[in-house]
Amino acid sequence: MQNKNNKYKFYFTHNSFFGKHAINILKDGYIRLGSKLPQKYRALSGYESMDEIYGNIYFDDLLKNQKYWGTMFVIHPNITENYDIGFHFGWQGKEIILNNSKTKKVYWNRIDKAHEYIRLFKKRYVTNKNGFHKNIGYSHEIVFRKKIPIRKYVQAIVCDFCSPSEYKKIQKIVKEKNYKFPVIRQIGESSGNILTSKQLNI
Repeated sequence: MQNKNNKYKFYFTHNSFFGKHAINILKDGYIRLGSKLPQKYRALSGYESMDEIYGNIYFDDLLKNQKYWGTMFVIHPNITENYDIGFHFGWQGKEIILNNSKTKKVYWNRIDKAHEYIRLFKKRYVTNKNGFHKNIGYSHEIVFRKKIPIRKYVQAIVCDFCSPSEYKKIQKIVKEKNYKFPVIRQIGESSGNILTSKQLNI
């Protein structure tokens, strides 16, 4: 469980990719496994029927120069109390399980391994003929294997890349459903910046 005495401050995220997917999640109340969704709402699995939910872990001390894309659901780290969360070293890489039901020593040892891997990871880029850089190296992925109730675990939604109409729809649904988390939209140079646990009230 995360508290002020822990070595790291961190949280998990799920990227719904498109604003319309986030709207569907908010209406439903759950982030669901890809296999439980119509194909049109699958994105990061390549529209395949996968029994997983994909995400990332962000450590406050490793946020420098990191960006995000898509519409991001911020998931409280205390989800590890009830979920076996897979940490993959790279996409589809070796897996370790993050679960707070393990002994405290085992749990934090695995968090240490995840932190160290991300800290040492070197991004790789390719440059096209127009000079644009594309990141082709992904440090890790987080895998959840059961649906996530957003009312219980979602701490915020960050939708810098939503269209104005999607942003308004998301705000409206959050208000109508009486969800107790903020809808954050950074603009300008701040757009795409990863927020700290403190900024997200974790």
